[in-house]
Amino acid sequence: MSNYQLQFITHFTDRYSYIDSARIALEGGCRWIQLRMKEASEELFEETALAVQSMCREHGATFIIDDNVHLAKRISADGVHLGKRDAACRSHRDGELAKVSNCYFICSNKLHQCLARHG
Repeated sequence: MSNYQLQFITHFTDRYSYIDSARIALEGGCRWIQLRMKEASEELFEETALAVQSMCREHGATFIIDDNVHLAKRISADGVHLGKRDAACRSHRDGELAKVSNCYFICSNKLHQCLARHG
């Protein structure tokens, strides 16, 4: 479990892009990256996801997409995070959990609940 002690959720500022923030976290030793781009277009989200996913693979890190099941499946992300109150999460509970590559849907903010479901 040592690789999962810290999850980094991407963000951007005037100085750092989503990709920059993920790169900095990975270079700092983080091995669990969640790409969260709530206001991005689908095209920008996918373009950024592919870049961050590539960096995660280079660093042996787990790559999670936030709130976009279809994108996570399309690019074979390691998983997708859905807030436990999100409608998409409620529709995938109790036996309806589908795999996205090697990680189940994460319908919680608690890491131990994800790891219990992790393939």
